[in-house]
Amino acid sequence: MGTERRAAMRVPAQIYLTQYVDDEPHRCFSVNLSASGVYLNKLIEPMSRRSSIVQVELPIPGGDTIWAKGDVMYDTFDPYFHSMGVRLTSMARTHKRLLFEYVHELYMDGLRRMMQDLRAGIRRKRPWSPRD
Repeated sequence: MGTERRAAMRVPAQIYLTQYVDDEPHRCFSVNLSASGVYLNKLIEPMSRRSSIVQVELPIPGGDTIWAKGDVMYDTFDPYFHSMGVRLTSMARTHKRLLFEYVHELYMDGLRRMMQDLRAGIRRKRPWSPRD
């Protein structure tokens, strides 16, 4: 098995964002997000990229927008989408904190949902009642 290269945990996050390649905007949709990167999809369209460096404009709930520079670490194509993993390498300290807090919030929400589902499943499958 390969070595894990990610520096931070990823959480599912479906967010429309804008990626700038050589100052040209491209609409994308995130698949997952971490404090240090984003995996995104965009429709296949003609595009030339002279370097692996891109800019990302990522709106988060509450009206804030995170701006970051990143390196494309993974690039792949399927019949419909151009998918890429972008490691975020440079952003303002405030944006870094906002992104960390947002990812943490998504992670905690996921844990809460998972625990609720587990509790609901246990209640449904319990063959006895605590009042018996």
